[in-house]
Amino acid sequence: MGGWHLAHRATDKNNYTAIASMIDLPKTCICINDSGQYDNYDGVFPEFIHGFYVDGIGIDIGIIYRRNMNNQNVFKIFHFGDNKLCEHIAPANETEYDELKRTLKGASFNDTVTLSTYLNNNEIIAEVFKDNHSIAKHVVKLTDYGKNKFKNGAKINREILMASNRTNYLECGAKFSTMKMYRSTLTKSDGNDDDKYEILSSSNSTVLHKADEEFEMYYNNLHIIQYIDELINGYKCTFKEQSDYGNYIEDIASCDFTPYY
Repeated sequence: MGGWHLAHRATDKNNYTAIASMIDLPKTCICINDSGQYDNYDGVFPEFIHGFYVDGIGIDIGIIYRRNMNNQNVFKIFHFGDNKLCEHIAPANETEYDELKRTLKGASFNDTVTLSTYLNNNEIIAEVFKDNHSIAKHVVKLTDYGKNKFKNGAKINREILMASNRTNYLECGAKFSTMKMYRSTLTKSDGNDDDKYEILSSSNSTVLHKADEEFEMYYNNLHIIQYIDELINGYKCTFKEQSDYGNYIEDIASCDFTPYY
């Protein structure tokens, strides 16, 4: 899915089968829902995700804030991936029970949760925990092609973004306050019992996109010349990275697309 990448971090290697990250959900969150329920995907949504990629194609899976079947905005698990890699259930064919399994039950703004995602034979699974209890789960079936692609692991992304398939989403009104993804632990496909896990740190990952770069890319694509610093100040999109205890790397971001003039 397209959109504004506030913090897009990727592992340098592609031999990982799982990642678990702590997430401090934002204190405030506003999404712009699709204008059509099933056939017009033009909304703007806060997303906090993991991505599994091999040879430039992959699957994003994680937490999105958007409308449910009862017309309420909620945090829930979702996935978006290449059709060659995974199966998709059309929204029109999903039951309310299916959606409920993906909804973060008992989680709200400013809560701390853990997002765990992992490859499991012919599936990729995402599960969210709060206070050590599972509150949502989503299972995605891999195609035979996807299973073969991921057999030796994947490059893993950790992302904070404002997702949209629109061409223009500035001033749309979507926003989320400062939130954080941190203390991520990776599982290696080729590790033994003593060397199976690895922390996500600045030494084994690279930031591919961040807030200020996205402003420049966005306006260059539209052929509009603006002062980047003025835009960052005006739209209040922020990103910073810092080391947590034990050399974990944490990404902190916020995004505010409410008009400022």
